[in-house]
Amino acid sequence: MGAIYKILLPKLEPEAMDWMMDNSIEIPKDESRLPTPNEIIATLKNLDIVKFSHFQSGNCWQVPIDSNQESWENAWTLLRVNNFKSFDHPHEFHFEAGWPEMIILITFELSKTCGPFVLSTDEGRRMSLVSPEIEFGRALSWLMG
Repeated sequence: MGAIYKILLPKLEPEAMDWMMDNSIEIPKDESRLPTPNEIIATLKNLDIVKFSHFQSGNCWQVPIDSNQESWENAWTLLRVNNFKSFDHPHEFHFEAGWPEMIILITFELSKTCGPFVLSTDEGRRMSLVSPEIEFGRALSWLMG
């Protein structure tokens, strides 16, 4: 299994705040919130580059995501919500492994609705601020180290 990419709300998570301050990154002015599964589905439907399905197993909701573009051949990730309550309830979520480029793209698109996020991987050793104001390449370089 690859890295777990955890989603943090920048102003509410101490490790996200510490990372931004330690790296002289301006704290986002916009507020953040967690998305609902319906918002996740709507966001993925608007991304022409991905194909996905979703299913629930017990209290876990999973979304396997693959690329449908030749330029991103074999790109994939798995979005997972633990403690699923309903499609209209905001949930914490994370990505279980996959291509960092795809993970940042999906997180970037969700940030248009929900505000900025910080992606954290490897027990917080690598992080990235993702929002509409952050250039894709910059977000990727933070995450890749």
